[in-house]
Amino acid sequence: MSWLTLPFEVPRRALDDLQSVADSVLEIPALLRELAKRLRSMDEGMDRVSTAIVNVEDELQGVLNAVDPLADEIRGVRRATEPLDDDIVAVHTAVKPLAGEMRKTRKAVDPLADGMEAMRRAIEPLAGEMTRMREAVEPLAGEMGEVRGGIEPLSDQLAALDARLGGLDERLQQTHRAIQSLHRDLKKIPGI
Repeated sequence: MSWLTLPFEVPRRALDDLQSVADSVLEIPALLRELAKRLRSMDEGMDRVSTAIVNVEDELQGVLNAVDPLADEIRGVRRATEPLDDDIVAVHTAVKPLAGEMRKTRKAVDPLADGMEAMRRAIEPLAGEMTRMREAVEPLAGEMGEVRGGIEPLSDQLAALDARLGGLDERLQQTHRAIQSLHRDLKKIPGI
């Protein structure tokens, strides 16, 4: 660059830099809209997960509530039949052909009580896990609400900015065309 072209070179470079800044500013609203869209999608996903966890926990609690009385009833039947063992022996002696059937029946009832108790013990930790999962997810839902609350005012501001920038877009295009025309005219001057 020579001293003679310096007065023309500096404004040309400044105009090029101004054009780069204007192009960057025009991209900002689209980027902000995409960010808002992705955050809304994440929030909706968290709402669905939270709802699903609540439903599963409610269902498990319902199963536990249904199993508890059955296990107690079966244990009650077992406790009620144990004192009758002597009477059963007497009946056994009196009705010997039915004794084998009575033992089969008792053997069939005992594993049911144990199985019900085992099922209740197997389900109980799941209910605790579901409660812990719910406790872990619920704060996230609150945080997503806060994020949504912080973004929603920005949406209005972004829409207003987008509307204002929409008018600037045509003016920038006109300015750009004028600068290009000026640039072409400046190139016609010898030494530039």
